[in-house]
Amino acid sequence: MLSYALLMLGTGILGVSLYPISRIIRRLPPGPMNLQWKVLRGLILFFIAGYLAYLFLFASDHGTSRLLVSSIFFCGACFDLLVCILPHGTVRDRKRIVTPETEDITDPLMEIFNRRYLDRAMKTGKNRSVVFGRNMGTSLA
Repeated sequence: MLSYALLMLGTGILGVSLYPISRIIRRLPPGPMNLQWKVLRGLILFFIAGYLAYLFLFASDHGTSRLLVSSIFFCGACFDLLVCILPHGTVRDRKRIVTPETEDITDPLMEIFNRRYLDRAMKTGKNRSVVFGRNMGTSLA
């Protein structure tokens, strides 16, 4: 009975992992990365079918081997869920970090670089001139 519960729970976890993958696919532009995530989604659907097939085809087999296989399937489903959740969180956090940085150096009305960007560019230029031994004059800011 424990093996059935592990298989059903593993199948459910695989199903849950489809949600963050779908969100990542929607956020990514068309291209190779989007295709790779779609392939991962297809593999997860294949695993779900495999879990269900194993559950129904080998329902008469009872014993430690069934419990062992069910435990392995369950751990595989947990691994898959983590593999799907972590990149989703990373994409979300990266977007949260990049957006303020872009807003910090861009005028929202005119969509051009602002004074902060000019100050940073001048400081970077001054630092590069020191590294390469060229004189940029006195102070910039």
